[in-house]
Amino acid sequence: MYKKRECKVQNEVQIICPYCGLMIELPMCKAVNSEEITCKHCQNKFKFKM
Repeated sequence: MYKKRECKVQNEVQIICPYCGLMIELPMCKAVNSEEITCKHCQNKFKFKM
């Protein structure tokens, strides 16, 4: 009778490096937990803030 809805939670999220502008794709849990992110291109470290 009821249709089962699909969960639309993303497994990966895209973030732009504040230093070089490169788009980085990483797991959602890493961004949400404010873990330190290292840019693959410029090697600078930063934290994602919502």
